[in-house]
Amino acid sequence: RAMDTGAYLLRCSYSMGDGCDSGGHSMLVHPNGEIVSVAGQGIGLFEAEVDVADKWLRPKSFGAGTATARSIVEEMRRPRVYRRNRQYTAPMASHPRVVAHRGFSKACPENTLPAFAAAIALGAHEIELDIRPSADRELVIHHDAAIKLADGRLEQISSMNWENIQNLDMGVSFSEAWRGVRITHLFDVFQAFAGQTQFNVHVKDPGEQGFVIREIKRLADQFDIKDQIYIAGGRQVLEAALQYAPDIMRCCLVDQSSWNLVENAIRLKCDRLQFFKKFCNEEEIAKAHAAGISCNLFYSDNAEEAAYYYGIGIDNLLTNAVSEIVPVAAGLSK
Repeated sequence: RAMDTGAYLLRCSYSMGDGCDSGGHSMLVHPNGEIVSVAGQGIGLFEAEVDVADKWLRPKSFGAGTATARSIVEEMRRPRVYRRNRQYTAPMASHPRVVAHRGFSKACPENTLPAFAAAIALGAHEIELDIRPSADRELVIHHDAAIKLADGRLEQISSMNWENIQNLDMGVSFSEAWRGVRITHLFDVFQAFAGQTQFNVHVKDPGEQGFVIREIKRLADQFDIKDQIYIAGGRQVLEAALQYAPDIMRCCLVDQSSWNLVENAIRLKCDRLQFFKKFCNEEEIAKAHAAGISCNLFYSDNAEEAAYYYGIGIDNLLTNAVSEIVPVAAGLSK
């Protein structure tokens, strides 16, 4: 405890008599764990001089200098994982940021738990995922409206129940090595990664009376991550988000194939917008920043191109090639 807290620890315990292994052993311990004085089973007083400013510094990691044990512990805490429904604001990485498009989709089956885990492990700051509602109103992580069944037929997700969706193999179509990787649910993604990343939740359809938005909000509340997600979508999605989840950030995708994106983002009170490259330039980025809007770009898998867009002001860049783009962002943030 002395080493954990970085403070002198004083233990006071009554004697249990000579030869007893329990009790007794009143002691004073230095912040580095060294026992300064110990009374054993004796009865009496001991004295010691202490310097309360004397702190033990330990290595943070290889080549990363030293710090107090307490500061290292606090820096590495992930309270969202074990303190549900308690307010906590995780420190957000500075810009520029890397957004893993459907996870590390260059190397893993897209929109699956392995793809998201790989992206986070490689240093992506955010994961982007797509939501499709099932017939029984479960939030399925899948990009297309239809899903390929084992017999090769395409079936609309909106016409299927989660019971029939959850065991579908999403890996084998990527490669035989990924056979057995299942489709996933938004609950599973939040359960696995809450507190470890930010979530770009791309909603395709807000659902009747905004039930998709309302369910996203319910899950965000359950995992205490409302400040760690944002809802991206078109006009109907954003209007539903304003109505049913006004305290969750929004990302504007309205009229991306035009020069009207910034105006739409301002009109819909969005915190972010997401440019297409064809309709993105330094002037539009500056206009968004002047309105307090963070700028995403869809997308780049090329390190040189990514550096260019970061250089003209893009804050958050979507990519399938996380391993190539993370070093670019890291180099620019130093």
